[in-house]
Amino acid sequence: MLRDRAEKIGAIFCLVDMTVLVMSVVVSYQLRSALAADFPDFTDYVPMFGFLVSIWLVLLYHFGLYDQLRGGDALHEPLALFKVCATGFIAGGALIFGLKLHFVSRLLVGIFATTAFVLLSLERLALRSGMVHAAVGERSVLVLGRGKRLAEILGILEAQGAWGVRIVEPHQPLIHVDPGETALAISRTLTTTVVDEVIFAVTPTELAHIEPALLKCEQLGVQTHVSLEMENLNVARAISSELRGIPMLTFTTTPLEHGQLLLKRAIDVVGSIVLLVSMTPLMLLTAIAVKLTSSGPVFFRQTRSGANGRPFVMYKFRSMCENAETLQAQLVAANEVSGPVFKIRNDPRLTAIGGFLRRSSFDELPQLWNVLRGDMSLVGPRPPIPSEVMQYETWQRRRLSMKPGLTCLWQVSGRSEICDFETWMKLDLQYIDSWSLSLDLKILARTLPAVLTARGAA
Repeated sequence: MLRDRAEKIGAIFCLVDMTVLVMSVVVSYQLRSALAADFPDFTDYVPMFGFLVSIWLVLLYHFGLYDQLRGGDALHEPLALFKVCATGFIAGGALIFGLKLHFVSRLLVGIFATTAFVLLSLERLALRSGMVHAAVGERSVLVLGRGKRLAEILGILEAQGAWGVRIVEPHQPLIHVDPGETALAISRTLTTTVVDEVIFAVTPTELAHIEPALLKCEQLGVQTHVSLEMENLNVARAISSELRGIPMLTFTTTPLEHGQLLLKRAIDVVGSIVLLVSMTPLMLLTAIAVKLTSSGPVFFRQTRSGANGRPFVMYKFRSMCENAETLQAQLVAANEVSGPVFKIRNDPRLTAIGGFLRRSSFDELPQLWNVLRGDMSLVGPRPPIPSEVMQYETWQRRRLSMKPGLTCLWQVSGRSEICDFETWMKLDLQYIDSWSLSLDLKILARTLPAVLTARGAA
């Protein structure tokens, strides 16, 4: 319903934005060339303008200027457009400086940013004044129900008034104690008033009582939606789905942005291949060092719990003596982390170079193979040992709902400096609940400094 409408409006905005940005290119070039008679030809700046237009479109999307469901006050769009143009100007300046493009006029980039801000602001005013409304038409929505969910839905719809969404005010009470009376009341409204869609905001106990009303909407051919208010669900989101035509309501706590998840997997594959190839000399040297400094295999293999507890074999360069797992029972009293995890600083089981491998994270390089295989991701909660998982509290098991990773919020927040197991678990759940590709990229960007400084490594 509204999502489809918002996508159409977003597509219109994007097309118009591209046109406005091209106009900004022409205007900014004319203004800059007027200040210098010997200014370079326009063709010399085509690649630069191509970059600027592309980065502006990405920033417009990033700052939510294509998501009309967000609503916001009157200052939301101008402020977001200012952020877009300011960030774009900084990005353009960074490109010029980083690539040493001394022939490119910084003033030209500044004029483009200013021109784009002015023209995009005027464009948004024009579109809000009714041009988009004329393009996509009006949609009349009747909302029925009670409680907090009803208020939330009405608030969202009211924010869409500028885009042609009209809330139908019923002329008589439509919700009755008797389901049959409710169906008749709705039937009278739908046959006397223009209604494109009906939304029922109900609780699970009220669901059965609106069945006659749903059947009446079906008979009249009016599109109907049911918003089910589950008061005790704190994290899970409800989505509609189907199985071979059988409608289902799905509750999930994990990300459902399938396109972004597919891109996340693509980044994992490309990233692991690039790192495995580029790190081959370092991995060979590490393997030789492990073999020369202690007896036993080069690689340490251990069963870990992956997505939803799925077991897999994780690989590391061996940093401990051969019988390290057997000796752990003798060191339980020295454990420095609360909960089922076992970690101690200056572990006596470490080999001659084991401490260095741990601090530098070189021991984890073979896990790139796990990433390539699909057992792990570059970013995600660290994979636990099955025996540890058996000791989890119920709420802690949710950290298994996403594929484990090489690095995570815990990894870049101090690693072994965090000795409270519950804090570690909350960081993992925070990652899952707020996941996005941009969050993954931020964690990856913070991982390199954390590894180089060995912050929190034990």
